[in-house]
Order: sequence, then structure tokens, then C-alpha cells
Amino acid sequence: MDNIRQVSVVKPFPVEDIQNIQDTASGVVETLSNLVDFMVPSELSDMEEELDINDVMADMNDAEYYSDGSTASILANMTSEDKTQLAEAVLKLKKTHKEIQEKKSKTAKNAGSNIKTAITDSLKAKSKIVQVGAGTDTVATDQIYMSVQKEKREHLMNKKIQRRDTGLMLDDGALNNSRTRSVEVWMTEFKKNPFFHASGSETIGSSLVSVQTRDEREQDVNIPKNIIFNNNKTTQYKSFFFSNISGGEDPMFYFITNLNGPDATIVYVKPDVYDSSGLGDQDLYTAYGRMNTYPESANYEYKTDVKASNWVEPYGFKIFLPDKIFRKGKLYIGLKPLKVVDESQNNRRRKRAAVNATSPSFDPHEANFSMAIVTSGCRTYDETTNQWTDNGCQVLDISTFNETVCRCSDPPGTMFATTFYVPPNKIDFHAVWGKFDPENAAVYGTIAALLVIYFLALLYLRRKDKQDVTKWGTRFLCDSENTDAYFYLLTVYTGLRRDGGTKSNVNFIVGGEDGDTGVRVLSDGFMTGFPAGSLRKFLMGTKHPLGDLNYFRMWHDNSGTGSERSWFLHKVLLDDLQTGTRFTFLCDKWLAVEQDDGMVERIISVTSHQTLTSYDQLISDHARFNATENHLWLSMIIRPQQSTFTRVQRLTCAYALLFLTMITSCMFFRTDDEVRPNQVSIGIIKFSLTTLYVSFISILIATVPIFIVTFIFKKSRPKETSNSLDKKKNDRKPFSDVQNEKEAEDEDVFMDDYVNFYKKERLPLPHGMVYVGWTILVLAIVSSGFFVILYSMEFGKTKSEEWLSTFVFSFVESLFVLDPINVIVMAILMAILFRKPLDGECPNVDLDVIKTAAEKRQQNSSRMYLTFRMEILSSSGPPDQTILESQRKLRQNEIAAQAVFRRLVVYAIFVFVVFSIGYINRDARSYNIRLDMDNQIYFTTKGTFGFESINSADKFFHWMRHTFLPRLFPVSDIRGQAISVLDKQYFAGFSHARVGPALLRQSRMGISKCSFIIDSAHRCIDEYDFHGEDTDDYCTGWTQVNGTCSPTLTSNAWRHTSASEVWGMPMEGQRNTYAGGGYMIKFEKDLVLSHQMIDELERTLWIDRRTRAVFVEFTLYNPNVNLFFNGIYLLEFPDSAGVVTWVNLQVFRPFQALGAIGTYALLCYFIYIIFFLISSGRMIYQIYKQKCLFFKSTWNVVDLFCTILGFIGIVFWAVRYAFANEALDKYYNNKLDFIQFQHIAFWDNAFVVVMGILVFIATIRILQILGYNRRMTQLIAVITLASKDLSGFAIVFSIIYSAYVVTGYLLFGKISTSYRSLFVAFGSLTNSIIGKNHLDILRGSGGVSLGELYYLTYILIVILIMISMFAVILNLSISVVKQELQAEESVYGLTNVVADSVKNVVGMFVSTHGKDQYTENLKSVKKYEHLQSRKPDFDPPNIVNLLQDIFMHYGKDGFDGMDKVPETIERSVTQTDLTLQVDDDDDRDDVSNSEDINNELKNLTIEDRKTKKVHDVSGYL
Repeated sequence: MDNIRQVSVVKPFPVEDIQNIQDTASGVVETLSNLVDFMVPSELSDMEEELDINDVMADMNDAEYYSDGSTASILANMTSEDKTQLAEAVLKLKKTHKEIQEKKSKTAKNAGSNIKTAITDSLKAKSKIVQVGAGTDTVATDQIYMSVQKEKREHLMNKKIQRRDTGLMLDDGALNNSRTRSVEVWMTEFKKNPFFHASGSETIGSSLVSVQTRDEREQDVNIPKNIIFNNNKTTQYKSFFFSNISGGEDPMFYFITNLNGPDATIVYVKPDVYDSSGLGDQDLYTAYGRMNTYPESANYEYKTDVKASNWVEPYGFKIFLPDKIFRKGKLYIGLKPLKVVDESQNNRRRKRAAVNATSPSFDPHEANFSMAIVTSGCRTYDETTNQWTDNGCQVLDISTFNETVCRCSDPPGTMFATTFYVPPNKIDFHAVWGKFDPENAAVYGTIAALLVIYFLALLYLRRKDKQDVTKWGTRFLCDSENTDAYFYLLTVYTGLRRDGGTKSNVNFIVGGEDGDTGVRVLSDGFMTGFPAGSLRKFLMGTKHPLGDLNYFRMWHDNSGTGSERSWFLHKVLLDDLQTGTRFTFLCDKWLAVEQDDGMVERIISVTSHQTLTSYDQLISDHARFNATENHLWLSMIIRPQQSTFTRVQRLTCAYALLFLTMITSCMFFRTDDEVRPNQVSIGIIKFSLTTLYVSFISILIATVPIFIVTFIFKKSRPKETSNSLDKKKNDRKPFSDVQNEKEAEDEDVFMDDYVNFYKKERLPLPHGMVYVGWTILVLAIVSSGFFVILYSMEFGKTKSEEWLSTFVFSFVESLFVLDPINVIVMAILMAILFRKPLDGECPNVDLDVIKTAAEKRQQNSSRMYLTFRMEILSSSGPPDQTILESQRKLRQNEIAAQAVFRRLVVYAIFVFVVFSIGYINRDARSYNIRLDMDNQIYFTTKGTFGFESINSADKFFHWMRHTFLPRLFPVSDIRGQAISVLDKQYFAGFSHARVGPALLRQSRMGISKCSFIIDSAHRCIDEYDFHGEDTDDYCTGWTQVNGTCSPTLTSNAWRHTSASEVWGMPMEGQRNTYAGGGYMIKFEKDLVLSHQMIDELERTLWIDRRTRAVFVEFTLYNPNVNLFFNGIYLLEFPDSAGVVTWVNLQVFRPFQALGAIGTYALLCYFIYIIFFLISSGRMIYQIYKQKCLFFKSTWNVVDLFCTILGFIGIVFWAVRYAFANEALDKYYNNKLDFIQFQHIAFWDNAFVVVMGILVFIATIRILQILGYNRRMTQLIAVITLASKDLSGFAIVFSIIYSAYVVTGYLLFGKISTSYRSLFVAFGSLTNSIIGKNHLDILRGSGGVSLGELYYLTYILIVILIMISMFAVILNLSISVVKQELQAEESVYGLTNVVADSVKNVVGMFVSTHGKDQYTENLKSVKKYEHLQSRKPDFDPPNIVNLLQDIFMHYGKDGFDGMDKVPETIERSVTQTDLTLQVDDDDDRDDVSNSEDINNELKNLTIEDRKTKKVHDVSGYL
């Protein structure tokens, strides 16, 4: 240190020692930093303040009044004794802390001057090194940041010098008037205050900074300066609602804060919804300030107006109350809203209607807002007086939450600080990434899940895009011939119906004015079936033109499997490619045995132009087109139209639209409280002008970019591809020339029959625009997702989850409600505006390409043999009616089984939901809570006198004094050590917190005249009843009130309180039902006071002859499991003397919406309500349709009863929820008042009873659903069969059993509790059946051996004989039912449905018929092409094979038996034949299946054309 001091004054400066000086200075500052960190306490208190317990109690009262959350709740529940003990502990802690601070203060006082001197010497040494304009030389440590900077005077004008926590701006005017050429600035920052020994140091709330300025002659110069302190403490807004305003003639909002001195106050008022339009610069609020009391408009210490121009984004309206106006103490700030008008009206209108000026969009009187408040003052350390003073500096009004700007002109020192103060534990609302909360994972998880789903869907849809290329190919019909000279384009539309697709073989005939096509096969031999919603195109050739077409006859052979037999045909388009004429055949009917009229054949006439342009047809066509092509979500799955707009592009557009909608929703999102002032509600629909405006802006932001990108994708030309594939295809050898060579490659096989005859239409946009569209989509998704995450951080966890739930609900609503409505509305608009068929005109084709392809295909195709074979073997018309009837029954059986299965699955889900609700409302831990309470205060043990042992009033007071009250107000733990104030709020065991005080209540009767008089002076007290209950008020000792009563601890116990005053309800005991009112006293304080109250009640005979019931009621809450316990311990004093104990203990959970279980409960409730709404609608429809017949079915009545119970359960749940809210509101309003939770427990039990009945009915209802299969209902069948025998047995058993019940009651009712009444005797004898015997009780009763004789005859007659008879009856019935089940034929039932479902599910992952449809078709083609021995020419081997197939097909009876109808037909020609699936050993397969084929088409009539073909072939052979 001496070296630095010497170097700092040496002239000239030793340049060679620069590095040593730097190192020494850094070491000195580091040492000082460690010293300051060790020496300065972390918290400072006022050394001059005298500590007093009254001040601590005042601080506690303030905390209870002004604090939110658990602190206020804990303090409110404390007794005065507890608060005194806590205050003494706090006072002791403060005194200890003050003693430590005093010791450190003495050290700091001695070391403070040395620290300042060391810093000054270091700065002087540094100053020798630093040159003007060479930058800043700094030394940074943890506690001290020292800097030296030299600049020319003009360079410092209007320049901010920023250091670690402070900034400095020298006064421009002073610099301009100064004669110095350069200015040297020394700044030293201290994180901790090394001068805390000075007076006023306890108020310092910022870092310290020492600022010194010198000229070029190293002389100190005083330049006025602005010192900017960074406020590192954070602030939080507190919500206020317009309903919080004070009443009276001068309404205001009031805020209260503590001032540490004559400091400035900065307030930000931020309305939840603020629109400045129409406000101009009006005065919106007036702020008043006053010390120690509430300000008024006529009585205040400071006043300022808040104008619209005071708005500071994003903090709100800024209110600045200058320093030096208020003193240390409590500052009250009043904010008075003012009347504002809409200044956007023009002057002429204002002059004409000034009185009726319209209100602007923002009204201060009705605006909810958030408020944040801080105080800050400037302090300077005065060494002469050893205190931090506010002289010489003041806070400027440009100060904010983040910065305090002090203007120091002539300070008494060079060390500066601020007293910036905010309430503790606040949140920084301005640092975005600092608010990343892992608990706010709902939004983050949603974004991540959406992205994962996107990439998975991307892979799947990319595969579907590749398959679409094959699916959209136009191929020749498989029965086309090379002599065809006239061509038609056939387009088949399958309807968008459930199970509307088919895999049956389809045939058709097209008829025109010049002829018909004959029977044709609707297949290209490659693609199988017609899926629902699909569009298939074929090229059909004919020998000659058909002229204008008249009809289209279509049928199928119903050979598919399951639901793929039926077919819903929408329409067929037939384009005459030569003339360009389009013929439309509208069908819109089922070709199915189980639908509509049960027909599989339709004859469709050509549809006229008038029909095609009718509104009904246009709306239907446009709706279908919008749903399958323009709807982004649906078109990803259903994409029948050929388009350059791929599925992957549609998926990405849909995701971009989703993310843009999310970000727009975040931008304009407001909670219900924020939009409620202007919100209109109609049921569940809520809207306002704000929401309408937001919706419009959101549509513009989200829809316009997607519309542009969609247009780009649809209108961009596809990417140019090389002709290598076509060249490869053209270079292939004809199949007929390939005898022993290698098989064709896979892609060549599929392209063999593909014809691209469409003339290319040049799209307007180049292919490069596709990349522009992708760029827009990627940017939209990434940027939107990023900003959604930022908004979620800004919202916080609660608001983010509210936004997410709102958005998900809106999205689901849009997808399933608004989008379908939009499809329909757009279809109607398009039908009205454009009266033109949607199908358009015949496509532009190249006929030469078609003819060339047809000739080449016929020469090279191996399908000729297959086609001829199928023409011979297939039917010329639909199947016979007998066959259809058999298949109809089979299909109806399948549909019934599937319907039962679906019903079973849905009902099983409902049963699971009902089970879940019942389980959630009956926590298994409820029993543990009740058992714990029984062990503590009900059961009598070695060290505990339990409630069950009370048999007199004295014992009751003993129980209260030694058992109940010590557990209600514990004072020590199990080790006998004193417990904390917080633990005193719990019941014994410290698991259950008390909810309000305990209540002791008495119901009593008045004195009446005795009915049976023995002594005329004697008076009787009747049994309790509501009307005769005593409701008079008394003084202590049940003395009559004469004037006023002397106040005692138990004064309330002698005054009657009605049930309405305490929200009570009648309560049932063992002997009577009692009213909810009575004479009450609350135990709300502590154990000592409660003992005094019990002693006084016992001493003054509070329980006497007129007492009929005494209740002890209390409520506990277990926060660990979220369960309430409501205990009622009742002593009944019957008129026959004695004491009867009875308890009613209820454990319930009024709110389930907590944690994961709560979320699951809400989901179950939602499904529960939806199920009953849907079932109610269906039931109402059935009642309307069936009328009285509906009630003849037992199960219909059960369903109706179940539905009614369901809605009763919803009502009970709503009532319980309302009572729970009301009870908790009462508790939070006054935590020292007794709250009756019996209402909640009652409705909770009622709800659980309803759920229990529903569980029972729902479980039994499954048996009825399973009744489709008699094997599942053997029990019902057994009981039904034996019903007559069981009825007779029941009569005999009832007579005998009743005789024993009555006899037992008469013989043993006076001496045995098991037979004290008929009901109890019935229960005792029933228990004997299950093995709970009572023979010991009967021994010696009623005579020498009467009890034994009674019990012996009961065992012989009832248990042995009667029960055996019952078993015999059931055994006989079981045997008969088993025989019937064995004789029952096996039908398609639930087992088959389950097996088929399992196969379908497994087939999604493990293919049982090949890798996919593409591979299956490929194998079929290759198998057939591999039959090299079978040439396409009609050579003898092929003819022999053909005839062999024919005779095997029709059987040995030949063609003469074709017209005979067989008894059963098991199989017809399947689609497999049309897809060329021919085995390698075709002959062997035909022989093995000849027996099946023989029965396949015996009944089918062969038309003359096919018969002629067969005879021609025979002649050729």
C-alpha cells in the first residue's frame, strides 16, 4: 500500500513499474473486497431504533391485514397468546441481530476511513497510467468495481458512462462552461455498504458508488451530475377490480406503502384492457397522497393528474410522487377515476350534442387494472456527520422500476446510493427468458407433441403420396379387345359412406341408341375393389359407337368379405372421347343385401342437365368436393382427386394454419375477467365486439398466408422428369415373346397397362414457386411456435393453461362444428352463384395414343386367356334371389353382432367412467382417517377414555376435558416438547388441520304436565320433537332473563340460536331427529380457555333433565390427501333416562380438480355428461317412435331409470359443488366462525348413493348386452326356466322363516340384544345361514333347553331342508339349459367379431397377405406371367384347361343342370380371380376346389351369348 501511495506522488512517473502498480492495485482491491464481504452484515437494522414488543405486534397486525396467502391465514388463526409468544420470539431474534450488528459496526467505523484511503491511493496510482481518450482502466472483484477514465471535456457532453450497476452523465451546461480541457472520472462501486455504521444505512437499497471528477491538473472539480442506479430488485403487479373502489361521494382506489424517508414514489397502473382511441390527452385519473391516513379530494398533501399521455408501454400509466414531500412512515395513495368522453367525434357534432357525448372504449370507472408500486430516494454519505443524508440530491421523474436517476448538484460527499424499496418475493415481468418455468410444461409439451406428430404423419403421408400415383393411373378394362375402335373414359365415384366400399366383383352394361356393350367386368386387373370415397378411372373400348347413351346397368356378386360386400355408388361419368360428350349417371344408392331395398343391381338412366344444375345436386356436389379437396384436414386422408397439391403439402399447410391460429390467439387472448365487462353470454356462447374484432384479425393473419401457399402449390408446374422410364418401357419385349427369359422388373409390370393419354395443361407458375411456398410454411411454423412459447412465459402457468384449454376447445369446436358448417355454407353459396355442373367437361385427350396403347396392350397382354375364362365362368347377371336372401341373413347377422360389439365397447367405457367417478369420490384413505379419529377419541383404551364409554353427563365432561380438548388443541408432541404456533393449528397427530372452531350444541325440551300423574306436583319432560323444543334465552344456570345477564365465558351457551343463523340442518340420531339449532358454544381459542369454559358449563349444570341431545361438531382438513373430515358426536338423553351415544363421521372431498387425479376426474365427468346427453336424445327418439311399446321392454325401463339417475347425479354434484363453494367462502370471510359442513357431506353421500346405484345397474346392464350370446346369459336362463318352482319355494321359505323370526323375538327379545326387535332378529337368523351362529347367547334363555331346541329346529328345517330344496331346483334347471345350449347352432357372434377385429389390428402391423396392396398385385401378375406354358393364343392346351375348368365348375351333370337351384351356395367368383391371382399349379388347385366350385354357380342361368361361346369352343376342340 505504501508503494502505491509513494508512486502516486512521484514525479516523473516511473514507467517501468506500470505492471507492478497494476498488480498491486488489483491485489489491494481484492483484499478490500474480501474485507467488505466479511465485515458487512447481509441485513441491516436501524441502530437508533429502540426495540419494543408493541412495535413487533404492530408489524404482525400489518402483515395480517395487508398480506396475501398463507401468512395472513396463519396470523388470523392465532390466538392472542400465540401472537404474543411469536412476537417475543421475533423480538429476541431482532435483539440478537442488533447486538451482532453493533459489534461489526464498531469494526467498520474504524476501518471505513482506511478503506476509502486505500481506494483513493489506488485510483491515484491508476490515474498515472491512464491517458486521455485511451479508454477505461478497471479493477473488478466480487464486491468492488473500480474504474478510471480520462476524456476530453467535449467528448463527455451528452454521454452516459456505464459501469457494472451504475451509470453517470455529467451536466452538459457545466461542462460547456468549464475551462478544463479534459475531465478525469473516478467511479468505485460497492455491492455491500462498508459505511453501514452511519445513521440511515438501514434504508440503503442499492449498490454504492463513489464518483469523483478531476481536471487535467489533478484537482477536484464539482460538476453537477446525474447518477443512474440499476434497480436489481424486481416488482410485481397486483390486480384490482372496479368493484374494489371505495364507496361514498368521493370513490377512490387506495394503495398503501411504507416510506423509508422523504423518498419519491413511483406507481404504475396497468388496465387489463386499454384502448386509447378517442381519449386524446384527457385526464383519466387523479392521484392523491397523504401520510398516515386516507387522502380525500379536499384533504391531501400532494395531487397529480394522470393523463392518457402518461401511458408508458408496457408498464401502464406512470404516477410519480416527488421526494422531499412526504416523510418517513405510511403513505396512503388514492386513485380517483374521472369521467372521460370520446374526443374522436368531430367538433360540429360535439357542439350539437355535447350533452350526449359518446363514451370511449376505455372507462376508468369500470376498468380492472393491475398496480405496481416502488419507492426510492437518493442518499449521500456525509463523513462530517457520519450519516446518509438526502441533501444535495433528488430523484428525477424519469426514474422507473428499472432505474433510479439521482440529480446531484452540490452533495456533501462523494459516496452515493438509493433507498429503492419493493415488497419482497416479487416476480420480474420484463425479463422474458428469466421467466422460464419448468412447471409451465403444458404449452411446451403441446408444441413438442405437435411437432412429433407432424413428423410421424409426414412419413405416413409421403408413402400415401407415392401410392396415389399408382392409384390415379387410368388403365384399360381387363376385358378390352384389340379390335376395339371406339373408346370411352369411365369414371366411378364411390360414396362417402361408412362401409361404402366394396371388394365384390362388379359387372355392368352400358346401353345407347345404337347398341350396348354387353356384360363387362369393371376391373382393370390390377387395382382391387372400390374404397369408400374413391374415384376410379378406366378406359372402355367397343367395336362400334353406342350413340347417345341411355342407361347404365350395374351389379356385383356380393363376394366380398364382411362390410366389403356392400357398395354405395355415388355416380358414374362416361366420356365419349371421340365427340367430347359427357354422360352422367347419378345413383346415390346402396348395392347391398342389407341396405335400402336389399338389391345388388341398379339400372341408372342418364342424368339430364336440369337435374345436374338443380340446387340440391349442386350443393351435394360442392359439399363433397369441399370436404375431399379443399378441407385441409380431411383431404389429407380422403384425396380422390388427382392434384399437384400433395398430402404432405396439405399436412404442412394445416400445421402452419394451426400454429398461426395459436399465435394470433396468444396475441389477443384475454381471460374471462378481462373481457367480462363488454361480454355478452347466451348460454355457453360468449362474444363481444372485442372478440369479433379479434376473430376477424385472426382470420386475416392466419388464413391469408395459407391461402397464398395453397394457390402456389396447386398452380405450380410439376418437376420435369426424365424419359428414362418411358424409354425403358418402350424397349421391353412383348410378353408373348418371352418364354424362358427372366421375369420383368416390378415397375415394368405395373406400367405395362398404364396409359397417359391426357394432353398436358400448362400451369401458370413455375416449379420453383413450390420452394417459396415451403419457405413460407416453415417460417410460419417455426416463428409461431417460438413466439407461442414466449407468450406462455409471459402469461405464467395459470394463464397459459387457461389459454391452452381455451384454444384446444376452440380448435375442436372449429374442426367438428365450424368447418362442417363452413363446407355446407360454401357449397350453398357456390350452388347459388354458379349454376354449372361441378364435373366440368370431357377431358382433352390424344386418341392416337389411346389407339396405339390399345393395340400394343392386346398384342402383349397375357390377360386374354383370363378374360375369356372369366367371361365363361362369371355370371351374366346378379346372383339369384335365393342366394341373396341367404347372404342377406348372414350379413344381417354379422351387422347385429358388430352392433352389439360396438355397443358393448361403448358401454364398457361408460361403466369404467362410472366406476372411476365412484372410486374418485370414495378415497380408500377415508377409512384410515376415520379409524384414526376413532382410535383417538371414540374407543376406550388403557390411556384414553373414549366416547363410547360415556354413560352420564359427568363422564361426558370428563371426556371433553381429558380426551377431546387436548387433541383439539395440542400443546406438545409425542416427546412432550412444546410445538410451534403453526403446529397448534392442527389436530392431535398433526395430520389434520382444524377448519374453524369446534361447536358444542344442546337440544332441550320444555317442562310439561305428566300424562300419568302419581304426584300432582311432579312435572314431566317430553320426548324430543321439533315443535316442543325449548327456544328461550336464559342466563347462566338456566335462570330466567331479568333485564340483562352477567357476562361470562359461556354466555352464548345459554342463548338459543336458530338453524338459519348457523346454516344448520336437521340431524338424525339413533332415537330421534333433531333440529339444526340449539344452545351453542364455540371452542375457538386454546386449551386453557376451553378448559375454563367446560368447567363453567359443568359447574352451572348446563346439562340437566331437560337436555335431550348434546352435539360435539368439528371439521378437519388433511392437506396431504385433500380430504375433509366432519365429525358429529351425539349424546342422546331419552325420556326414559340413561345416555345413548351415536356418531356420524363423514370423510369427503368436495373438490376433485387438484393434480393429475383432478384432471382425470374432470375428464370422467365430461364423458359422463356427454354419454347421458346422447343416450337421452336417443331415448327420447325411441319413445317418440315406439310410443307405449317402449315401456313394455324391461331393459328400456331400466335404461330410462338409469338416465334419470344420471341426471339426478349431475344435479347432486352441482349442489354439492355450490355448497362447498359457499362453505369455503364463509370460512375465508371469517375463519373464527363455525362453518357447517354437514350440507356438503349430505350431498356428497347422496351423490355417492346415486353413483352406487348406477354402478350396479351399469354392471347388470352388460349382461343384457351380452345376451346376444346365450352362453353368456346362462344364469338368467337358469333362473327364468326355474321361475315357477322358485316362486313356490319362496312362499314356503318366507312362511317358515317369518315364523322363526317372530318366535325368536317373542322368546328372547327381552334378554338378548340379537333379538331385541323383529328387524334385528331377522338379521341374526340371516347371519346364521352364512355361519355366524348365536347359540351361546340362547343357552339358558327361556327355560332349561328352549334356546337350544329353537336353534336346532332352525338348523334342520331352514338350513338343511329348505336350502337343499333350493339347490335341487337350480340343478335341474342348469341341466336343461346346458342341453339346449349344446343343441344350439353356431352363428356369427361376438367371438367372431372380436377375432376379426384382432386380425384387422394385427394386420396393420404384421401383414398376413403380403407387404401391401402394391406387392399383392405385383405377385398376382408375376404368377400369371410365369405360366410360360400357357400362351395367349387359343392353342389346344389352353382350350383343354378351359374346358376342364368349366366342367369342374358346373359338375358332372353338365350344362343341363345350370338352371337347377342348389340347396346351398358357399362361394362365387371372387375379386381374386380378377386380380390374376393364379397359382403355379392351377390344375391341382382347381381339382382340390372342384367340389366347392361345383356348388358355386349351379343355380346361375347362362345367357345365350355365353352358351354359344361354350359350344363354339367345344366345336373347335
